[in-house]
Amino acid sequence: MKLAELKAALEDPALQQPAKMKKLVDRTLAEGRETGQGAIALWHQGYDTTAANAQKVMGQIEELALDALLNAPDSIDVTKLVWLMRTLTDIEVEMRKRVILKLMPLLDRKLPVPPLPVFEEIEEPIPEVRVCDEAYMLLRRLVETSEPAESYFLNIRTFGNLDEPERDAEIEKARKENRFTKWDQLD
Repeated sequence: MKLAELKAALEDPALQQPAKMKKLVDRTLAEGRETGQGAIALWHQGYDTTAANAQKVMGQIEELALDALLNAPDSIDVTKLVWLMRTLTDIEVEMRKRVILKLMPLLDRKLPVPPLPVFEEIEEPIPEVRVCDEAYMLLRRLVETSEPAESYFLNIRTFGNLDEPERDAEIEKARKENRFTKWDQLD
């Protein structure tokens, strides 16, 4: 989809309808994945120059190939399977690095984040969140991959209930020690 066509689709008032939005999202995903799917199809055809070049392209287009690589059949030969696993891991690690590099500078931004509109009555007030707090919480989620969801939410809630100087100290500690306090495990 060309930029002008995308702009027109995004400006269409009918896009507020869930069916129209889904149609646009599905088309965008399909078009974005088409190159990766085509490359993996050619890669499966053998070990000729085309397959070798398709493999090189998939290794270079990173996240555009991710879906096609994840959906590749497991029945491929061992050499290709090992390359597939390594490439998937390389893409994932590279994407994590890029996200972390994007989030790290935000740990210094102490601007308040406007609260989301609340459409129903809530039991307890939502603490004020700053950009640095949000970056901390997102980094925690990205780095602490083995933390169960219930522990993550308990730890985030505890962090959010700290006063600003305590949150600042926790952010600084996480930055320096490259680890996060596990309040759910403290006595």
